[in-house]
Amino acid sequence: MNYREHLVLGSIITIIAVIILLVTNIYPDFSLLHITITTLLIFLGPLVMDLDHHESKLREVTTFIGITISLIGVVGVYFNVISNNLMIIGILLTTLGFMLCYITSHRGITHSITFTTTFSLIMYITLQNKFLTIIAFISVYSHLIGDKLFFKLI
Repeated sequence: MNYREHLVLGSIITIIAVIILLVTNIYPDFSLLHITITTLLIFLGPLVMDLDHHESKLREVTTFIGITISLIGVVGVYFNVISNNLMIIGILLTTLGFMLCYITSHRGITHSITFTTTFSLIMYITLQNKFLTIIAFISVYSHLIGDKLFFKLI
């Protein structure tokens, strides 16, 4: 499947999961931050597994965002406005976006339930929110579901 098909299938699966969780009243927090993160997970989660692909759109975006954050961090540190943390996050994103496709093979470690679980655990540790952790797991796992389908969606 190409990235468009993963995006469509993953977004549909994740939106259905969000609706089910909302109906069962599992998600009482409607802050702007949580709505933004949920939206990002719906539309970017299905593409996370392809960060190890040379032509991945998300890899290109991650590299660009990482470089931008790094530059903002460098300027902020230079003018003593912010700490080194922003620069370090930018460097890590750049490294992840640029080097992952050279370190691993496509459909290697990133295309596994282990990666999906690890990604979800990182989300839980970072955000301390069960709803967002469940959505992260479902959105990333939808990529594996899509890889097992033998028909084109678009």
